Amino acid sequence: MEFAPHDLEDAIALVREVGAALVGAERAGRFEAAFSRPLARIGGDSRGRPRPRVVAVVSADPLVIAGGHSFETDLIEIAGGRSVTHPGEENRLAIGADAW
Repeated sequence: MEFAPHDLEDAIALVREVGAALVGAERAGRFEAAFSRPLARIGGDSRGRPRPRVVAVVSADPLVIAGGHSFETDLIEIAGGRSVTHPGEENRLAIGADAW
């Protein structure tokens, strides 16, 4: 099975579906809540402060960064940062180190 999530919502849906099949919907739901709760707690906690600009490097050689439409970007935003590639429709961006 191959899974290429575009964003955190896709990843959570997979956890819910596969988890329900493996351990039952109730246990999968508890697992989802356990990892979602801390993310919800820190999400939007910038309190008016400027958000740091962040880039998610997916591969160093060749240099590939997470695009604006990716679960890495979702996590950056949830953690209080601002992705340098958001908004954008690409999931991954190949970029030369000299251009970066």
